[in-house]
Amino acid sequence: MKLKFLAATAAAAALITGAGAAQAQTLPPGVTLPGGTATTVTLPDGTRVTTTITGATTLTIETTGGPNPPIRVNITNFTISGSAINYVGTVVVGGASSAFNCTVNTATGAISGSQYCSTAFGGGSGGSTPPATTPPVTTPPTTGGGTVVTTPGPNGTTIITITAPDGTKIQVTAPQLSLIRNVEAEQFLLNLAAERLTINNVQSFVTQRLSQLQAAGLAPGGLSLTRNKDGYIGVSAGETGVSSGIWVDAAFGSIENELIGSGVDGDTKALALGVDLTGGSYNVGAFATYTTLDLSGSDAINESDGYGFGLYGRLSASPQLNFTASAGLGKDDVYFRRTAGTLVSSGDTERDTVFGLLSVDGQVAMTESILMVPSLGVSYVKSETDAYTDSNGFPIGGVESDTTLATLGATWYLTGGGVLPFVSLAATRQLNDDIPGLDRTYGTVGAGLVMTIADGVNLVGSVQHLIGKEFEEGTTFSLTLRKGF
Repeated sequence: MKLKFLAATAAAAALITGAGAAQAQTLPPGVTLPGGTATTVTLPDGTRVTTTITGATTLTIETTGGPNPPIRVNITNFTISGSAINYVGTVVVGGASSAFNCTVNTATGAISGSQYCSTAFGGGSGGSTPPATTPPVTTPPTTGGGTVVTTPGPNGTTIITITAPDGTKIQVTAPQLSLIRNVEAEQFLLNLAAERLTINNVQSFVTQRLSQLQAAGLAPGGLSLTRNKDGYIGVSAGETGVSSGIWVDAAFGSIENELIGSGVDGDTKALALGVDLTGGSYNVGAFATYTTLDLSGSDAINESDGYGFGLYGRLSASPQLNFTASAGLGKDDVYFRRTAGTLVSSGDTERDTVFGLLSVDGQVAMTESILMVPSLGVSYVKSETDAYTDSNGFPIGGVESDTTLATLGATWYLTGGGVLPFVSLAATRQLNDDIPGLDRTYGTVGAGLVMTIADGVNLVGSVQHLIGKEFEEGTTFSLTLRKGF
C-alpha cells in the first residue's frame, strides 16, 4: 500500500517546536495543556490526511477515505538538528503495529527511514503534492491569540496566517507559530506556579503565623507555654483585653521547575506588612504584600513582581478549636522571554489574582512537653494573565486558570523553654481539574522557632521544603516579627 501524504505534513508536525533547536523539549512527556494544533487536507484521490498535535513531543498522522486502507502514525518523540527532523513512534496498518523512524530534511525535502516513512511524509513513487488551491484549514484559537489559517503552499511549503482579535493579519512560519503556542502554554504553567506560591504566602502570613503565636501563648485562646526566668509569659486563654499590633513577614524561596521550557530555576521573594486587633477570643487584621518571581533557563526567562492586599480573621472557640479565614487580591507585572533555536519571543503583560482561604486547627497535648496542632484547610486562587503583543508583533493569547487545594497537616512544638522549637508536616491535594503530568498530591516538611525577644516583641523563624512533586522543587525561608501595643 502506497498512500501519499502532503509534504506539508512535516511542516505541520513541526508546529510544536522551533526550527534549529537541538532537541524538542517543551514539557515533560505526559504533560498536556489546553489547546493544540490540527491540520486536515484532502488529496486529489479523495484521501483526507489529518495531523494532530497531542502533546509537547507527540502527534498523530491519520488517513481516511480514498482508495487505500487507513494508516495511523503515532509519533511519540522527535528531535530537530538544523533542517533535519527525526521522528520516532509506531505505525498501524490493517490493525498491525510496527516501529516507525523517519528523518525529514525540511530544506531539501529528502525523506529517509523505515517502511511507510515516505508514505507518511509525502515521498515515494506515484506521490504528488496537492496544488496551492487546496481549501485552507482554520484552527480555532487555543487561548485567544488569534485565528490560525493553514494553507498548503507550492513545493510542500505551508502558509500560516494569524488573524489577531483586532483583525490584524500576520503571516508566520511553522516554527514561529510553534513558538507562539509554546509561550501560551507556558504562561498557563506559570499561572499555576504563581497560584501555588500565592497560597503558600497567605498560609505563611496568616494561618501558620497566628497558629504559631497562639501555641506560644502570644495570641488569644492559646496556652501560655513559653516562659522566661520569672515564669510563663503571653496571653492566657479567655483573656478579654483588646490590643493592637503590627507585624512584618519576609520570605525567600528557591525554585526549580522542569515544566517551563527545558527547565528553569530561580527564586521568589515576598514581604508582607500587617496590622491586627486582638481580643479575648479573636484576631482580625489586614496586610499588604510585595512579591517577586525570577526564573530563568537555557531557553526561557520569567520575571514578575507586584502588590497584593488581604484581610484575615481568627476565632478561637477554645485552644482545641480555632477557625481562620482570609481573602484578598493581587496584581503583578509579568515579563516572559522564550527562545526556540534562533527565534525569540518576549513581551510584558499583567496578571490579576484573587484568593481565599479557610482553615480549622486545634491544640492537643501529647505529653507534658510536646504540643501537637493538627490543621485542615481549603485554599482557592484564580489568576488571569492578559493577552499581549510580543517583540515580533505576534499576538499572544491571555490565560485564565484557578487552583483549589486542600491541606491536612500537623505541627509539633517542644514546650517548656524560653523558645518553642517546632517541626511540621503537611499533605496537599489539588481538588480541581486534573492536568496529566502535573502532580496533584504533594507535601511539605518544615521546622522553626517561636520566641519573645523583648517586651511585646515576638519572633517566628521557619523553613519549609516541598516534597512529592516530580517536576518541581522548592525551599522557603521566612521570618515574622510582631510588636504588640
